[in-house]
Amino acid sequence: MSALKWKIQAATLFVFTVSAAKAAVKAGEDEATQAATTICHELQYNTLLANKLQATVNSAYRAATSEADLAAAHKLAALYSLDSNKRLGHQALAAIAESYARTKWEAAEENDRQITPAIVALRDRAAQLYVLRSKHMKGAATAAQSTYKSSQGTPKAGTHHCDTVFTPQEAESVNCSLANEQLGQITPENVKPEQLGKVKLTPEAVFKKQTITVSAQSQGTANSYNTASSTKGYCTETSTAADSATNILGATVTVQSNLITLESKPLFKNPPPPPQLARGIVTNE
Repeated sequence: MSALKWKIQAATLFVFTVSAAKAAVKAGEDEATQAATTICHELQYNTLLANKLQATVNSAYRAATSEADLAAAHKLAALYSLDSNKRLGHQALAAIAESYARTKWEAAEENDRQITPAIVALRDRAAQLYVLRSKHMKGAATAAQSTYKSSQGTPKAGTHHCDTVFTPQEAESVNCSLANEQLGQITPENVKPEQLGKVKLTPEAVFKKQTITVSAQSQGTANSYNTASSTKGYCTETSTAADSATNILGATVTVQSNLITLESKPLFKNPPPPPQLARGIVTNE
C-alpha cells in the first residue's frame, strides 16, 4: 500500500504548507492519527481525509465559478447601462473578473489533477477496509458440541468420525460507522492535513489470504499406527503389513459457502398508487 501513502503525501503537500511550527505533537501526526489503532479507525480517517481533500477541489472550482458569474454580471450591467462612463467601468471590471476566472479555473484544474488520485485511493482503501473487517479472522472461537457421525464415509468409508463446528472470530467485532457518535477521536476537526507527516495503515499482510490449520487428535495409544500417511487428509497409517487398515487418523475441513447474488429490493414498502385523473379533465402538470 505504499502507493497510497505517496498519493496522500503528494496531495497534502500540494494543498497545505507543512511546517515544523504546525507539526503535531508526535512528529507529523494529527490528533486523529494519534488516536487511530484499529482497522475501523483507518477506515474512518481515510474517509474524512478524502472528504477534506474533495472539499478543497470543490472550493477551487466554486471560486472560479464565482469570478465567472461576477464577470457575467458586469457584462449584463454594461449592456443595460445608459451612462457611458458606467458602461466602460462595468466592461473593465468584467474583463478583470474574466481574467481572474481563467486563472482560478486553471488552478482548480491543477488541484483536481494533483489531488483526485489521492481521493480515489483513499476511498478505494476505505472500501477494502470495510470488507476486511468482516472477512479477516482473528481466531477460532471455542468449538461447539461435536456430533458423532458413525461410519458414514467421511473422511474414509468405514471409519468412525465426528463433526465439530468452529465459528471464526472477526478481526474487529465492534460496530464501525461514519456517524458522528461513532467516530470517537477520529473526527473531522481532528483530521488536520496541514499537520500530516505520517499515516497509519493496516499491515499489508492482513489483506492476504489466511491459512487454516486443522489438528486431528485421538485418545489412546497409536501403537503401530504412527507412520505418516501418503494420502491427503490423513495424518497416520499403519506400519504393519498384516493390518488391513491403512489410513488411520484423518481430518477434513468444510467451508460454508453461500451463493452471492444481488437481489432487487423495492425502495418503498408501499409505493403510492398513481394519481387518478377525473374523467374529461386534462392536466398540463
